[in-house]
Amino acid sequence: MKNNTLSKAVKFWDRAASSYDREEKKDEEKYQETINQLAQYLKTEYLVLDFGCGTGLIANEIAPLVQQIDAIDFSQKMVDLAKTKAQKQQITNVQYKQATIFNDYLKPASYDVILCFHVLHLLESAEQVVSRMHKLLKPEGLIVSVTPCMAEKPFMNGLFSVLYKLGLTPKINPLKLQDLKKLFTEGSFKIIDHHLLPKTSNEYFTVSKKQHIYSGQLKK
Repeated sequence: MKNNTLSKAVKFWDRAASSYDREEKKDEEKYQETINQLAQYLKTEYLVLDFGCGTGLIANEIAPLVQQIDAIDFSQKMVDLAKTKAQKQQITNVQYKQATIFNDYLKPASYDVILCFHVLHLLESAEQVVSRMHKLLKPEGLIVSVTPCMAEKPFMNGLFSVLYKLGLTPKINPLKLQDLKKLFTEGSFKIIDHHLLPKTSNEYFTVSKKQHIYSGQLKK
């Protein structure tokens, strides 16, 4: 993401931080279903990276299910709110930090699961990010993502394009389901689950497993 674009995005999410939880939890059924489905892929010994953690809605909820969570977001205000909530709930195994996924402190082959919720459609180079996540995961590690495929809803896509020009929303890259699947399969992942979240028309819950490449051949 170019510096100017990144700066605009940070400013937008800093402004949105105070109302983020309220907006995200408007549809309580969808939110709870996301947690329930995610929990199936977690184990108590797992180390998790929450990429684009926002105000910690997901990380704080699943903290009792795993050993450790590194939660990152490029919005300092989002991170500050997440830290405050974790302290109030006496959660000690989530470490919040303002960072991007390319920060050097994130070490290769460190994580069992990377969470990527409502992030991929906001990236200028999702391919580079998926490649980075592949490096950060342990062998057969998982990316669990939720991604709205805006290209499947042309009217909504057009509306968000106008809102972006007015500075009211971040820039959204329109994806179709086939684009989302291709992003993972061409990034050396095997998709093991993908389906629409309940009461949505274009938000896909996707689980992708890291594959290994030896001598140019993909290991199944």
